[in-house]
Amino acid sequence: IGTVEIHKPSMIHSFALTERYVIIVVGPVFVAPLKMVEYVANPEFTPLDMIEWDPTADTKFFIFDAASLTPVPPVAEMVSSAVFFNHHVNAYQGADGILRIDLIAYRDASFLKDHHGFGNLDVMKNATERAALTSMAPTFRRYMVDVSAGSGAHVPYNDMHLVDASGMVYSCEMPSVNPRRHGLPYCYGYFVGNQL
Repeated sequence: IGTVEIHKPSMIHSFALTERYVIIVVGPVFVAPLKMVEYVANPEFTPLDMIEWDPTADTKFFIFDAASLTPVPPVAEMVSSAVFFNHHVNAYQGADGILRIDLIAYRDASFLKDHHGFGNLDVMKNATERAALTSMAPTFRRYMVDVSAGSGAHVPYNDMHLVDASGMVYSCEMPSVNPRRHGLPYCYGYFVGNQL
């Protein structure tokens, strides 16, 4: 479908697909393979220590033509402010031509890098410690991508808080939508959530 050159090995966990586009979002979370030497030499070093978060770097959006039969560059490369995420919710192109890219956003990579956080199985098994993780308060984020704006354009976004009928606010993760609505406009999403 396409190729793109990036300057540092980046962590990519998921991607989005619409009827017309394949969307790769690359946050400023980098893997430092040379730190593997330290991993071998130092028993206190963990694979999480090979991950680097750069809050000053841009998040990059690479938009590829899903119908391409040969590897070509993206039809657009755009940027937004730094975000850490693992999971896309869905993406679709509206009647106005704007791509909506929905994902679960974290304010930084402490979700992954904290040795006493998400990556620690003992913490994840303990409901009290797990509930106290401040990094575990992700937000449903919608990026609005105007492909016609051309490469280099800034991608705006809105954070949407999930609120129940009583006004209780929830964080959310592990998103899913009806498979018949992947890449299409949708009204409902399914998540695992915590009360904030």
